[in-house]
Amino acid sequence: MTVPIDALRDSELFAGLKDDELALVGSVARSARVPAGTRVFGLGEAAQSVLLVQSGTVALTLPVVLRGETRDVTLEEKSDGAVLAWSALVPPYKLTLGATARTETVLVQLERTALERLFAERPALQARISMNLNTVIAGRFAILEALVIRDLQRRVETSA
Repeated sequence: MTVPIDALRDSELFAGLKDDELALVGSVARSARVPAGTRVFGLGEAAQSVLLVQSGTVALTLPVVLRGETRDVTLEEKSDGAVLAWSALVPPYKLTLGATARTETVLVQLERTALERLFAERPALQARISMNLNTVIAGRFAILEALVIRDLQRRVETSA
């Protein structure tokens, strides 16, 4: 399925890119429909492609053992324009969470090798996308930091 430039323009990963740069990225992108309830990827899997949510909602999950049973706990939900599987651009290229489509979702897929070829040809494009990626990673870090702080507060309150 062809990826409209607007789907890329609306993504946090491609914020600030010019139309010709978006068209270049779009030339290596493809999109696919994912039915609600479908597991998109799992924690620890190899990250070969960056994914963007073109439409729909995807839950980012972490497997947690509760009473001897492993359950996927939702850390956050992502919708239109959000970046998933950004680990495909960061060594060691392993996914750090799982993901499941909450609703029927359209995902845009950008293979790492195709992006690396574009980056080799256009270093300024790589620099802009890398800065945007830093913002995405900082947002994820802030969420995890808040979870850790909340857990520490609970521990302090119960021990006081």
